[in-house]
Amino acid sequence: MKALWQEVLATWKNQTQTVQGTIYRLQQLSDTEFELSKSVLGPCGEKNYHPRMIIVIKDQQPVAESLLDLEVTPILRYDRINHAEYLDHTFEQLLLEFQQLNK
Repeated sequence: MKALWQEVLATWKNQTQTVQGTIYRLQQLSDTEFELSKSVLGPCGEKNYHPRMIIVIKDQQPVAESLLDLEVTPILRYDRINHAEYLDHTFEQLLLEFQQLNK
């Protein structure tokens, strides 16, 4: 996962790209914290996370700490304490999606 993260980070850090109405973004929030998100336009033109993940670098490893998804019902608000497996899986899938956009 670290190699995939490094590849996506090198290409996407502080970048936003819109592909077929979906907004992809990787924003550095602090020295060790990042926002990895995919947003879609809602019916009134608002941008809804689908999902937004907070990634923290711990011991030089990227760790998905939280997830927010406003496009599903019920809205998902997951943290690492209660949903680590789901966060890890979703993080990997989102990284693969970002990687594919650059090929």
